[in-house]
Parts: sequence; C-alpha cells; structure tokens
Amino acid sequence: QQVRDVDLRFLDPGVLYWWRSRLSKDVQQLPAQEYEVALLTRDRAQTVDSLASVLGMNVIDVARLLQRMMGREPFEAIRERSGFPIFRGLEYSAAEGHLLIYGARLGREELPLGSPMQEVIHRVNALGGVAVPAHPFQVSLLGASLGERLYALTGLSCIEAINASATPAENRRAQVAAGRMNLAGIAGSDAHGLPLVGRACTLFPAPVRCMDELVVALKCGDVRPYWNEPAPATCHRG
Repeated sequence: QQVRDVDLRFLDPGVLYWWRSRLSKDVQQLPAQEYEVALLTRDRAQTVDSLASVLGMNVIDVARLLQRMMGREPFEAIRERSGFPIFRGLEYSAAEGHLLIYGARLGREELPLGSPMQEVIHRVNALGGVAVPAHPFQVSLLGASLGERLYALTGLSCIEAINASATPAENRRAQVAAGRMNLAGIAGSDAHGLPLVGRACTLFPAPVRCMDELVVALKCGDVRPYWNEPAPATCHRG
C-alpha cells in the first residue's frame, strides 16, 4: 500500500541522480523539498538512500519526490504543446534589492548574487536585455528596501509599479516614482501559491509572441500595469 503510487525504478539504490542538466541555474522558486534535492544534487550525484539520509525522510517519500520532479514537464515543452507564450525571466538579488531581468542569459558565474544594482542594469542593457526594479518600496522581513535609492538609478525603461504581494502603500509609492521618473510601470502577481496567480498583470497593446518582442515592449514603455481585482490601479506617466 505504501508504494502503490510510486514507480519502483525510483527505489533502485543503484541509480544516481544529478540534476545539473535538468534544472535551470535559478531553482529558488521550487517547493522547499524539491529545492533541497536540487541543491544536494547540483554538484555531485546522489542515490535515493543518500538523499533520504540527508533530508531525514524515508526512501519511499524521497522516491515519490524524485518521481514528481522527473515527471514535471519543462516550460518549453508546455509552450510548444499549448501554443501559450511562456518566457523565462530571472528575479535577481542585487545589493540594494531585487531586479526582474528579461532577455539576457546570465548565470551565477557571470553575475554573482549581491552585485550593485546599477552595475547589473548596465550589464543587462549591454547584452540586449532589460532590467526592471521589482517591488522597489516593499519592506523585507529584515526591514530593508530599495526605497528612495530608486531615483538615482539610470538606464531604466520601466519599474514594477504594482506587485500583488506588496502593500497598497508600497505600490502607491512605486506608482508615484514611475510618474516622477517618466517611466512605464509593469505589474506582477509575484505568486508564491496558485490562488495569487494573475492577481496583477501587465497589459500590452498587441500580442507578445517571443522574448525579443517582450524586451522591445518593455524598453519602449509600451505597457501598462493592471490590478486584476474590482478596483484596478494604474500608473500614469508624467
């Protein structure tokens, strides 16, 4: 009964799991246990027994976890099968706060965590991408935020003016900043669970079919943030 929903191949103690070739460099959005597996198998191969020992789980639960990870369909395959546009971006942790990066492929080797935000913006622009300050006035659990330092940044095309995980006051400050800086605003749900997906979104005047079109739209400021609830909030460029 315990193993009836488990593929017995994942209980084979002789199989080695090494996720470097299967997972993207940024695995921070994985569920907690899958994130632990990704970290443990990033630089060295592991067996189901070794993972169970390190994680403090029984081998059946680890086998079920591996089966779920192996069975997840890659974003690219979903996009091809469904025809629904899916673009892979990155939320980067700079020294002063977070940046949303689109259209520039940068791994941890090329862009170490905690680099100065202005330096990252220039580098992304040079690679043909776009960098957007994310929830610039949201206060972290440690009491930190990008805050007023946003006004000193150059090379920006837009900022995140509506974030569904930020407070109304934090979003209002971001919208005011976008207007004062004459920048477009985008919006995102920043969802950490299914119920929040789509709560806030960015509106485009025409369909966006590829990453290049997304980058062009963001660089041109041809976008509008939208709060997908009864009382929408928008950002007006001044």
